[in-house]
Amino acid sequence: MVEIVMPRLGLNMEKGTIIKWHVKEGDSFRKDDVLCEVESEKAISDVTADFDGKVIRILVKENEEAEVIKPIAEVEQQ
Repeated sequence: MVEIVMPRLGLNMEKGTIIKWHVKEGDSFRKDDVLCEVESEKAISDVTADFDGKVIRILVKENEEAEVIKPIAEVEQQ
């Protein structure tokens, strides 16, 4: 199992909000697929996959905040 964490999208970013998940639990994804959209400091950025995998569990739901470098999802690398 691998954790996907809230990325640091800005120098002063401490938290981000999940705007939309593009995958759900049980979905497979490919490298470079967009997993979710994150809002921070008035900007929205895509979080993309670094490898092929499958979503095991989403830990932070849409419209919820997470601290930078804290897990937002658990995935299985394939």
